[in-house]
Amino acid sequence: MSPYYLKEGESLNKWGGEPKDIRDKNGRSLGVTIFKHEKDPEMIDISVHSGTDTYVLGNRLKEVIFPGVEEVLNRSSFEVINAITRKTVAKVIYREKPSKK
Repeated sequence: MSPYYLKEGESLNKWGGEPKDIRDKNGRSLGVTIFKHEKDPEMIDISVHSGTDTYVLGNRLKEVIFPGVEEVLNRSSFEVINAITRKTVAKVIYREKPSKK
């Protein structure tokens, strides 16, 4: 089973499922916290804080989680998107860490 990785900006870090407050490249909170789902290791709990300019897109079924909403997603992949710039600021992926060439 491949590990999960959390990509924030240019960095890609192994993520074990512990609660994680996603931050931008300057260390500021983006208002999204992810947690390991207790009953199903293939799922993930997402909390998008109220009053943020961020939303989450679940890639598998294209679910959109808006600020002030908590949701359970398939852990295979999701993106945290800045609503103002429409750019992906963080992503969780389920695959081997890419090798540096």
